[in-house]
Amino acid sequence: MDELVQLMVKTAGITEQQARIAIPEVIDYLEKALPDPVAEEIDLVAHAEHVDAEQTRSLGLFSIP
Repeated sequence: MDELVQLMVKTAGITEQQARIAIPEVIDYLEKALPDPVAEEIDLVAHAEHVDAEQTRSLGLFSIP
């Protein structure tokens, strides 16, 4: 999550504290708005300590840029 926080700080121009508030809200919204199979993948990635490209392939998850 730290990597995503830093990305939000850099690209959105918000503070780290704002990013740490916004990110879980966006994740929650996506999990509710998207079909269950996609929402489950988002949940797995969002709550993992660290997910790299190899892990996403082995789990069958979508590619994360």
